[in-house]
Amino acid sequence: MNRRGHRLPSPGFTLIEFLVTVAVLVIVLGIAAPNFGVFIARNQVAGVKSAFAASLATARSEAARSGSQVLVVASAGGAAGNEFGGGWDVYIDTDNNSLVDAADTRVRHYEALPPALTLSGNALLVFSPSGYLTPAANNVYRLCPTDGSPAGYSISIAPSGTTYAGAINNCP
Repeated sequence: MNRRGHRLPSPGFTLIEFLVTVAVLVIVLGIAAPNFGVFIARNQVAGVKSAFAASLATARSEAARSGSQVLVVASAGGAAGNEFGGGWDVYIDTDNNSLVDAADTRVRHYEALPPALTLSGNALLVFSPSGYLTPAANNVYRLCPTDGSPAGYSISIAPSGTTYAGAINNCP
């Protein structure tokens, strides 16, 4: 109180100010939260695309370095249409039989995909010591979200072993 008996304003928020602030915060979060989910989903797709393309580049360069075939193999657990859902491995095929066996050396392991993604395509790729695919054929892989979004990636490997990744808008 001051000398005249009037009450001095106390520092802090009134209940009305607090409720208005909370209401504005709820509205802003309501707008931002769905967009944040889309952002996370897009980053997951881009991350898996980059990891798969990097594994192909690793396999190709490892084949040239080692002078042996190198295999990119889908791990167990992948279903038809999601062959790489269980993850994948890169092996040096020391006996050049195009099969993973005890004599082969695993170069790299890639974990299973998040359940929100599918990666489909030939479950075995073989890179020859020259870096070319064996057998020489085009291979196309599709990386798509499972939420019904049409946006994904197509990853193509030419017979020469070069990899191209491009955005697609026709995921199922």
